[in-house]
Amino acid sequence: MKLNKVISLNNWFSKSVNLERDSSTSEALSSYVPTSVSKRMLSSFFESQKKDKRLSRAWSLIGPYGSGKSSFALFLTGLLEDPASDLHKLACKKLQKFDEDLFKQHKRIIKNTNGYFNVLVTGSTEPIEEKLYRAIFESLEHSEIAGQDKKKILKTKIIEKKITSSNVVNLVKEIQFLLKSSTNDYSGFVLIIDELGKFVEFAGRNRIEGDIYLLQQLAELSFQDNAVPFSLVVMLHQAIEYYAKDLDQKTKNEWRKIQGRFEEVSFSETVEQSVLIIKEAIQGEYSQSQKNKLKTLTRKALKPLLKQQAVPGNLDLSEAEELFTECYPLHPVTAIILPMLSQKLAQNERTLFSFLSSSQDFGFPSFLEQKNFEEYITTSDLFDYFIANQGSYISDHYTHRRWLEVQNALDRLGEAPSTQVNLIKTIGLLNIVGSMGGFKASLDLLSVIFEEKQLSKDIKVLEKKSLVSFRRFNDEYRIWQGSDFNLEQGLSHEMAQFEDFSLAKELNHLIPPRPQIAKKSSITNHTLRYFRTSYLNESDLIAYQEEDSYPKIIYLLRDNNLKANEFKDLVSRLSKNIILVSIDSSSGLENMCKELSAMKVILLSYPEIQSDPIAKKEVEDQILNLEEQISNRLNSALRDKTSTWYHQGKFVNYKSTIDLQNKFSDIIDEIYPDSPIIANELLNRDVISGQAQRARTMLIQAMIEENLLKELAFDNSKYPPEKTICEALLIKHNLVTFSSDGNLKFNSPDKQNDFFPLFEMLKSTLRKSKSPISFKEIQKKMSRPPFGIKEGLHPVIFMSFFMVNRNKLAIYEDNQFKPYMDSEAIDRFVRTKTNSFAFQLYEFKGQAKLIDEYVKGSKVNGIIADHWKSLEHLKTNKKKYCLIHGKEINHTKGSGINKRIIKVLDNVEKVIANSEYTKNLAIELGVNPEKIVVINPGIDPVKNIDQNSLDKVESLLAVKTPKLITVSRFDKRKNHEKIIMALRNLKQIYPDIVYICIGYGEEEDNIKNLVKELDLESQVMFFKDISDNLKNALVAKSNIFVMPSVIHKSSVEGFGIAYTEAAQYSIPSIGGKDGGASDAIDHEKTGLICDGNNLDEIYSSINSMLENKKYLEYGKNAKEYVSKFYWSNIIEEYKKILN
Repeated sequence: MKLNKVISLNNWFSKSVNLERDSSTSEALSSYVPTSVSKRMLSSFFESQKKDKRLSRAWSLIGPYGSGKSSFALFLTGLLEDPASDLHKLACKKLQKFDEDLFKQHKRIIKNTNGYFNVLVTGSTEPIEEKLYRAIFESLEHSEIAGQDKKKILKTKIIEKKITSSNVVNLVKEIQFLLKSSTNDYSGFVLIIDELGKFVEFAGRNRIEGDIYLLQQLAELSFQDNAVPFSLVVMLHQAIEYYAKDLDQKTKNEWRKIQGRFEEVSFSETVEQSVLIIKEAIQGEYSQSQKNKLKTLTRKALKPLLKQQAVPGNLDLSEAEELFTECYPLHPVTAIILPMLSQKLAQNERTLFSFLSSSQDFGFPSFLEQKNFEEYITTSDLFDYFIANQGSYISDHYTHRRWLEVQNALDRLGEAPSTQVNLIKTIGLLNIVGSMGGFKASLDLLSVIFEEKQLSKDIKVLEKKSLVSFRRFNDEYRIWQGSDFNLEQGLSHEMAQFEDFSLAKELNHLIPPRPQIAKKSSITNHTLRYFRTSYLNESDLIAYQEEDSYPKIIYLLRDNNLKANEFKDLVSRLSKNIILVSIDSSSGLENMCKELSAMKVILLSYPEIQSDPIAKKEVEDQILNLEEQISNRLNSALRDKTSTWYHQGKFVNYKSTIDLQNKFSDIIDEIYPDSPIIANELLNRDVISGQAQRARTMLIQAMIEENLLKELAFDNSKYPPEKTICEALLIKHNLVTFSSDGNLKFNSPDKQNDFFPLFEMLKSTLRKSKSPISFKEIQKKMSRPPFGIKEGLHPVIFMSFFMVNRNKLAIYEDNQFKPYMDSEAIDRFVRTKTNSFAFQLYEFKGQAKLIDEYVKGSKVNGIIADHWKSLEHLKTNKKKYCLIHGKEINHTKGSGINKRIIKVLDNVEKVIANSEYTKNLAIELGVNPEKIVVINPGIDPVKNIDQNSLDKVESLLAVKTPKLITVSRFDKRKNHEKIIMALRNLKQIYPDIVYICIGYGEEEDNIKNLVKELDLESQVMFFKDISDNLKNALVAKSNIFVMPSVIHKSSVEGFGIAYTEAAQYSIPSIGGKDGGASDAIDHEKTGLICDGNNLDEIYSSINSMLENKKYLEYGKNAKEYVSKFYWSNIIEEYKKILN
């Protein structure tokens, strides 16, 4: 039978007490168990209320979270209530049962009166004077001791929000007077403040507001004679002076004086009292036989504990048996250890009540569901709860290290029987609480928890593994202490090294603030808009210089040394791109940051830490804890009323967090007034995905090859990502339009277009400059205000501008002029070498005119151009010659661009095609065949390859044979995909075959994924950005150059100079029948021509070359054949047509 069938928890023990919420209900009071501490406090309180004695009536109840302070306050309130109330009667009944003498004292002080005028307040992060005044006034408002006129007068302070400490003191005195004048007699006026620490912390952070000197005034008021005495009871986790530990010495002294006005009551219950509370919390419904079994179990466990004097209090066996039987299912040792452990870890709020009511793993309710009747919740179960839920850091260094030692021992134990694991956990817990009451891990005590025979075996194993050791002097087992590092000493040393310490600099380095997102603006503009954030010392504001124009929020760490008018003047000088937040930094931030910096120094530079896992874990935990504390302190400071926001020298007034967020958006929209709205998530970001990069490249390629852009825009059978970008960016904003006959046009935006300011800026920037502007500089201008365009969009937007101004825009790559942008250049521009490109805008017609004038009076007989665009605006009658390569002329016959090409080529002396294929293509597209001659591209004879590169390749390819290679961009046209698919079958015949790919391009990721998918990662090697020497060495050591190119859309291999470069190293090639490869490869002599669209042909071509090593014969022929392409021979061909 599961425990939850017979055991439950008193519901009230699962709730934390809130004075203001629970003061009017009997539920909390009915569950209260009076204790020895409450007896001491009540005795002091009742004694102070005697009219003939002049005693202080101010108490501070100090104890950790969950120690019962709030519950006691409710009990006290009930005792002081109107004697006719039910709460009073319930409290009196409990008091009489608890202590008859105290009950009689209490009756004397409230005899023949209406009790006390009670005011209950729960602390919060706001000025104490404001909260106290409101709370006291609300109690007054609900009473009948003052008339409506008086109440209205007193309420004006709340309405005007001008409450001071004096107002609170005067209100207390006013109420004392009203109580004295009342027709009903009152015994006194009691003000009870719970969670006072929150008020004190607020006052520590905000030196302007939150005057805790009020506490001293109230404490002194309680000492004064009055017919209606005033009493003050405050509750804190620590003494008041503790909250000043990070403040200046003067403040520490002042707060110590305030603490001295209170009688301090330590609210830390004895173990015996805590066990009594556990007994009240656990409710069991047992049959008589079950009760008898439990008594037998309990008696068996208690006898040795009583013998060792380990049972708290002076209980005999019968009394102890009754008490601990009602604590079942907690083992007696567990019940005794639980309150000790809770006190040790009180700063982490892991208290006795947390364990009993926790829904977390290993909490009391979970054991009720898991365990059967007659099973105990053991010490090892308790360990599991605390280790799983305590967090990584415990404030007490000693306790924290003991935890780490136990965890380290468990890690070292590894996989082991559960009895050994549980034994380590139990010894560890007993070591932690051992200093409290001498509760130690002796063999006798362990025998109470574990079966003796198994215990003996397990202890021997753990001792042999050096996980536990026996200390004869103390008669106890201890977890092996694995660390001798003195952290406190190391910390003190490092803290002493700080001289010039900049709090803002350290915060920016250690815990940089997160960017502040302007949510509304981001949603409205489809663009992530945010403010960069940083900390700044108040002393650095005077010399602050704005580094760039991006939107920023500066968190100014105020130390209040600047005068108000100086501060106002400095804030007014900041640009509109800056929001400044003034936050108080005098609440110990500097000390915490110094400690964090010191801890990081210790972690990184102390050699002993690296070899000491326990000390290292302790330092890491402290670092995490300090980071959390600092972050919480900063966040809390930002939420405080004293943190003020400024923009353009004016105070930013806001009603709520949402209102402040909206103001962020309004400000950032003012900073980026010229930002076009682009609804595309793929590119509208600074860092884009691999898919977005490919789509962007494909779109820009299509923009250059205009028929591809038309196909992309009008083909609705497919919807690739580049199409969505095209529609959202180019078509929607009229940067591209299509005529009724399908022709496209790139447009310069008009004044109504969102892109007009941006295009005007680009024009102005590129035209005014006397030298080319790098694309990196252009990107900076696009990113910064007033545009704020994300980097992912930059290349597409600029290429749109480029297409509009292509006749006026000069392109430079690596400081070398480029007459046009081809596919290879686009790929480099978009993906690999963006920063190598630069641009300059000027009228090419003007430059053409200069050329015309120059050649008119010179001995120049003709002009040779590498691109038809270079001749388009020349007027000279000198002979003109134009080289064509295939791709740049491959536009639909009759299209606008085709007509421009034909017009230029009709006016030249000769059109020089790079291959027979390009010649035939030109004729098909309308070029006069009589003007066309074929001259293949030239190559320089190869230079010797350095031996280091050859040796490196030998090492890389030592066991690989045969070796295939391709040197080209990763482009659909180059056909890597089919080569790799053929390789899968070739691998069956040639298990050590290798395919070397050198290059980059938009298809690179797809090719690599295919290799992985076909399990060819051992057969394919990828290289890019390598030296020419290494590239040539890889070619020279290969067997076959493979590039069976195909026509992809309008992209075609015009010649294939890569085949001739390979031939120089006696490497034969396999090329495709589409394009100009036939000019570079003599079929079945220097290589093979195959159908690149046919996988079988590619496979057969490679296999036939490898069979009988035919590639050696073809390679020899290739080396002889390639000499016809040397420049010395090609120049002779040019001479023929020029002469």
